[in-house]
Amino acid sequence: YKNSVATRPTSDHVDFLGSKVIGYGIDEKTFESLMHEVIAFYRQQGKSLRYITHRSEPLDYLEKVALKLGFELVNLSNIIEVAYAQADALPSEIATFRTAAVSNLHTIFDLPVRIFEMPQERLESSTRENLKIIYKNFREQGFTIEQPLCAEDKIAGPDTHKTTATTQAGPASSTHK
Repeated sequence: YKNSVATRPTSDHVDFLGSKVIGYGIDEKTFESLMHEVIAFYRQQGKSLRYITHRSEPLDYLEKVALKLGFELVNLSNIIEVAYAQADALPSEIATFRTAAVSNLHTIFDLPVRIFEMPQERLESSTRENLKIIYKNFREQGFTIEQPLCAEDKIAGPDTHKTTATTQAGPASSTHK
């Protein structure tokens, strides 16, 4: 199977895997600031970003942030491992704040993984220790770790970023712009 995946084309976009962080570690303002930095990071590389939603995330809120910051929102109807197995092309990289799914995707599809570590000082105190363990585990797996500054004044308005074009999200999924 890995040989067939190795010959599958990759696209120029990055899939950012959502996870249940809003209200479980960070507030909406911090999330938006972090996402602004993630998007800026990839734009400097000439890559677009698809945000793959987690079933527990507030979709209405994410749609507003996606429109404001200019990223594609993808809501899969199947687990991501199956969606990738059925996709014609894979992303050039997968990224996240925190989700164990990156480990599976890296193992199965040999995709590069980048973790954007949420700044400890911006996290709710009840989640700091758990996230330290999660990030330690990501480091031990050899994933690239980025540490955003999370400067609140970096949040851009809609006139600063354009909404990206919708691309095929794979079988049985819906895409939001």
